[in-house]
Amino acid sequence: MVFIAIVGPAATIPQVLDVFSSQDVSGLSLTTWSLWLVLSGFWAAYGFVHKEMPIFISNLAYIVLQGIIVVAIVSYQ
Repeated sequence: MVFIAIVGPAATIPQVLDVFSSQDVSGLSLTTWSLWLVLSGFWAAYGFVHKEMPIFISNLAYIVLQGIIVVAIVSYQ
C-alpha cells in the first residue's frame, strides 16, 4: 500500500509540470480539479482519524498537487 500511496500522487506530477511549463489550462476543468481536491481532503481526514498512514499521506500529497493545479487554472484562465 505504501508503494501505491507514492505512485498514485506521483502520476499527477507530469500534469503539474505541463501546466506550469505551458501555462495552458484550456483542457482542464476547474470544477473537476476542485472536486478532486475536496474529496482528497475528506480521504486525508479519514486516513488520519483511522490511523491509516498510506491513505493519509497519499491524499495529503494529492491535496498539494491538486491545489497547485486549481491555483494554476484560476491564474492562467
